[in-house]
Order: sequence, then C-alpha cells, then structure tokens
Amino acid sequence: PSSWKIGGGSDLLSTRQLSLRNLIRYCYINMVGLHRPSTPPGMPPPSARRRSSKLSFGTVCSSNINRSMEAHVRLQNAGMRVESYGTGTQVRLPGKSAMEPRIFKFGTPYADMYKSLSETPEDVAFFMHNGVLQLCKRGASVKVAPKRWQDTPTSEVQNHEVVIAFEERIYDAVIEDLQCREPTEEFKAIHVICLDTKDNPHEAQLQGTVALELCWLLEQTEDLDLEAPELVEQFQEQQMTHTQIKVLHQICYL
Repeated sequence: PSSWKIGGGSDLLSTRQLSLRNLIRYCYINMVGLHRPSTPPGMPPPSARRRSSKLSFGTVCSSNINRSMEAHVRLQNAGMRVESYGTGTQVRLPGKSAMEPRIFKFGTPYADMYKSLSETPEDVAFFMHNGVLQLCKRGASVKVAPKRWQDTPTSEVQNHEVVIAFEERIYDAVIEDLQCREPTEEFKAIHVICLDTKDNPHEAQLQGTVALELCWLLEQTEDLDLEAPELVEQFQEQQMTHTQIKVLHQICYL
C-alpha cells in the first residue's frame, strides 16, 4: 500500500516520504510502544557519575571461592574498591565424600578448577548439584585465581582500610598475620571485622548482604578510626534484632 495506519493511531505516513530503514524503525517503535531515549548534549552532570569509593575493602574466607567471593561481588557491584582472599593452606572444595575433598593450590585459575571438576558427565552432574561448578564459574568472572592472604605483599595489604573476615578463626589468622608483618613507615590503621558465617552458598549470600550494609556505613564515616568502633557495636545490636550474628572488631597497624 502507498500509506500505512500504524499502532492504532490516525496518522498516515506515505512510504514515499520514508526510507526503508526509517519505515522499519517507525513501525517497530510504534507497534511495541517504545520510545527512543534522548541524550542531552554535552558532558553528563556530576550527579550522574558514580563517586569512587574512598575506602578499600578486603574480604577473607578460607579458600577465596565462596564467602569472600560472594562479598567481593556484592561490594564490587556497588562500586566499592575490593579484593578477596583466603587464609587456608590450600583451596579445599567439597568432593564426592567428606574424606575426598577436591584440593587445589592457591593461584590455580578458577577456569582450570572448573575444567578439572567437569571432566566426565558424572562429575558435571555431581559438582553442578552441590554448587561447586557455579562457584568456580563466578570466580572466573571476577578475577583469574584465588589469592592467599598470608602470601599477599604488605604493599597490597596496606591498601585496605577495612578487612572483613567471615569466620572467627579466619579473623584470628588475619590479625596474627598483620601483627607478624614488619611495620611500615606509614603505620596505617587497618580495621579487621569478623562476620561469622557458615561456609555454604546460602549463608554466604545472606551475609554478603550484611557485609554490604556494614561497608556502606563505614564508607559514610568522616573519621573511620574514630567512628568505626561505635558504629560496629551499633550495627551488631541492630542485626541481632532479626538474626543472630557475631561481629568482632579490632584495629591493627601496619
């Protein structure tokens, strides 16, 4: 036809007045009820830009694949500066029995772990069912390989103002490591906080949300060293009203 009635409206457009490309675009926009977004000219206003995180956060669990990585993803997606670590001697993943864990060295790429755990259809079915393959896939999407806290150079550790440990023994290991390192000239305060969390994906997701809430509060402080102790105490009191969570806090200097 030489004219079209589109989208139930009364406007008639002549095909002679529209190129084929514009006609197709016009039909699509009007038929599905969409509107082309308009972008104002010039640079975006400051309010449209994401403000960079003023604090740097470290998240630590045993193997740097479940709890610390869940928090890493949550904080990173919120625009915070974050790195994750493990304190174990090796990366230990649940195997087909309690006596047969799958063990990897720190520094082994998550992609290689995934490949090793999916060599046969039976392996894929088992490790998909227990969630380990999903953890490896998520890890590979965030960084190359798990990092061990104790093997991390002091220059990198010192970048963090706050370190979140997801188990009391891991909290103790982080503090012990910081106290054993040679102090630097800056002698900078590092706030180590424990959010005790069971090592399973469900609990990691729940506490990942809690960790994000706490880190947002810490991010808003004017004087972290002065305000953090009271803030952490109040945060625990607030969390205890709806979930039992053990929160510990200690300031170390490096």
